[in-house]
Amino acid sequence: MSLLRITHSLLASYMYATDSESPDNAYDRFLWVLNRNREPDTPAMQEGRRFEDEVTKVIGGGASEDAFATEFGRLLDGATPQVRAEKVLHVSGLDWNLVGVADFVRAGTIYDTKR
Repeated sequence: MSLLRITHSLLASYMYATDSESPDNAYDRFLWVLNRNREPDTPAMQEGRRFEDEVTKVIGGGASEDAFATEFGRLLDGATPQVRAEKVLHVSGLDWNLVGVADFVRAGTIYDTKR
């Protein structure tokens, strides 16, 4: 059985690439990324990852110089970071492996971290 892996990010990227309001090269960019081509992370992406790492540090009992990360980490005390879930669905003769990763989960609530 061959599984087709699909994530929320992939769906969102496809929707953007095929939207009539998107730039002319959006679909080509989608295919470029789908083929696992990478560009260097933008400063915003780097800052987002750093922030999430700082929040995780605070949740684990550490300290952070970032006041926002400290506040968010305290709000999420006891949360589990990077919770992954998968489910295989059979649709129209194809097997789809739906994959999702939540930034933090506590008491059944998912928290998405954005800087």
